Amino acid sequence: MSIPTVVFLSFLIRLLLILLFPNIDAPDTESYVIPAWNLVIGKGYSDNLGNPYAGREIGYPLFLGCVFLSFGKNLFAVKLFQVLIGSLTCIIIYLIARTLFSEKIAFYSGLVSAIYPDLVAPTCFVLTEVWYIFLLSLSVFFLVKAVKTEKKILFAISGFFFGLCCLTRTISLPFPIFLFLGMFAVFSNKKKAALNWTIFSLVVCLLLSPWVIRNFIIFNEFIPGKQSSDEHPFWIGTYIPWEGNYLAYKEPFPYKDRIKGLSQKEKNKMLTLEALQHIKENPLGVAWIWLKKIPKLWLGVPGSIKVLENYPLVVIALKAIWIIVLLLGLFGFIKSKDKLKETMPLWILFIYLTITLMPIVCIPRYRIPIEPYVIIFTVVGFCEIGRFFAKKVEYQRNP
Repeated sequence: MSIPTVVFLSFLIRLLLILLFPNIDAPDTESYVIPAWNLVIGKGYSDNLGNPYAGREIGYPLFLGCVFLSFGKNLFAVKLFQVLIGSLTCIIIYLIARTLFSEKIAFYSGLVSAIYPDLVAPTCFVLTEVWYIFLLSLSVFFLVKAVKTEKKILFAISGFFFGLCCLTRTISLPFPIFLFLGMFAVFSNKKKAALNWTIFSLVVCLLLSPWVIRNFIIFNEFIPGKQSSDEHPFWIGTYIPWEGNYLAYKEPFPYKDRIKGLSQKEKNKMLTLEALQHIKENPLGVAWIWLKKIPKLWLGVPGSIKVLENYPLVVIALKAIWIIVLLLGLFGFIKSKDKLKETMPLWILFIYLTITLMPIVCIPRYRIPIEPYVIIFTVVGFCEIGRFFAKKVEYQRNP
């Protein structure tokens, strides 16, 4: 049971996948590739017309730009780097589990992360998943160490990597609020908790500040993540006829004609006000569709609507596997109740993602970055069941 086994298996599976499916692409890929390439050729962070751009967070295009600098505009090279990053992520999951539990649980957590379909499949796509999962795992690792040792430098390092997460996905921005609540719940010394949380948050803000300042100068708008697009997630998330789901692949946006000719800032203001009006007019109806997003997030299968729509048996199999993982994870969490403080960075992630996604567009794919931490609890649950049966067998042999 060792790290080399986890690394070899994770690398081999991901490499084989991109070799077998080298040309898989996603509709959103170009929106990352264009600004990344423009950065490399000296046009700055801009769109295909050369205009300043904030439609995508800068984190992933910066990663793409680094690859393009060495290998040109080569998407297969990006996927090769994602193979490596995905393998490194499995090592970090191993280290997180070892810090929290044991060598045995660490090995199996890394092993399951190496082969689990939801964590392997994103390697094929030039999208944020692999890069974001890697950054998040680094932040969580240092946060777990920080909570355990209460060393300020570890909170700062964790904040650094989480700042990169925020620059990669806007959805990360509310997490420090939940972390504050989690730290106050488990730390006996509240002043120390407040200080350590402030260090974490200040580093996050420092990392975000160049991007925020740049956007304010160019767009005269406070944009800590990405500029709102015509696909307004808060409006969609409160729209009862769509049950708060993204259905634009089936029918046009109901507000399509009303936003014509408006600037992006005007569109965002109008649609935000309309979303608030949805809540005001029917608060119970909106609350109900928000609650229905919880099972969709936690029980749905990533990619089932588009990527796997023609493979119903695959969807059923993946759902069955995930439900087993989830149930074992819940059992493992219950059995880890004596480690509530140490595991806080993990379970606060579950709470943060669930609550943050309820008011906006929520799809199972958004769950993927926190699945490694569910897997850690799953392994704990599995080992506890194994220990129970081992004791039972031993008792029958030696009553």
